Amino acid sequence: MKSIAIIPARMGSSRFPGKPLAKILGKPMIGHVWERVSRSRSLAATVVATCDAEIRDYVTSIGGTAIMTSDRAHIKDPEVRKLADGIIDAQVREIAQMKRAIARLEAHPTADDAPDLPSYRDKQVAPPPPERDESVGVNTLQPIR
Repeated sequence: MKSIAIIPARMGSSRFPGKPLAKILGKPMIGHVWERVSRSRSLAATVVATCDAEIRDYVTSIGGTAIMTSDRAHIKDPEVRKLADGIIDAQVREIAQMKRAIARLEAHPTADDAPDLPSYRDKQVAPPPPERDESVGVNTLQPIR
């Protein structure tokens, strides 16, 4: 059975407004994400879910599929909200790292003909195991129930 990847993207982030269309090596970040996710052979489809027309227009311009969502969507289930809050907390810690990485890439871009780094799949080895993040109460080693 194949799964569908849904990549959420919105321009209105309070921590990094416009992040999906921020350019990394001349290409919007959402383009990099969509291309890499869509390479997975275990997925039936890759879709970007957004409430912003400019993200939808960009994704469709590169051959992707985008669905429009409401900008008023809210999580009502308390268990799902707790899990989502934990994921968001974990992501917040990575934003400064992402900004530094983007600055480094912009300062020292790679050549246009540089090869993509091989994935774990290309090496025929398993990726490293997920880590437990006790600081946000999310145990990535356990399935979501």
